[in-house]
Amino acid sequence: MLRMSRGLPAPAVATPSAPGEYIEIATVTFILSVGRGVGEEANIQQFRDLAETAGATLCCSRPIADSGWLPKSRQVGQSGKVASNCGLYLAMGISGAIQHLAGMKHVGTIVAVNTDPEASIFSVEKYGIVGDMFEIGEALKEALEG
Repeated sequence: MLRMSRGLPAPAVATPSAPGEYIEIATVTFILSVGRGVGEEANIQQFRDLAETAGATLCCSRPIADSGWLPKSRQVGQSGKVASNCGLYLAMGISGAIQHLAGMKHVGTIVAVNTDPEASIFSVEKYGIVGDMFEIGEALKEALEG
């Protein structure tokens, strides 16, 4: 079970944009980003819903953008965009390829969820959860909905 700490101040977040529209990643303050762990395009809907509930902007790693599951404007990384104004980055199912990490170098706080305890993303996160991104995502959404 995932427990959310009550009484902690929430980070200031901007109004999230619709998942299909163009965004300027450099201006986003709260990112929920999905990687290959999402498995297939249909599974992205769960994280669209979570991003909306959390007030985050949905972004992705290169394999997701290359597959056309999310627009290239939502790709964080060396060949995408740098999240230069992001205070909170929730990485779901992202292994942490060096090219993706390059786009996260200015992020304030990184929270990573991955099933692989050896994933490179865990070398840069402040908070890490070794677990299933779908289960953690659902638990987080339920906690946020109260």
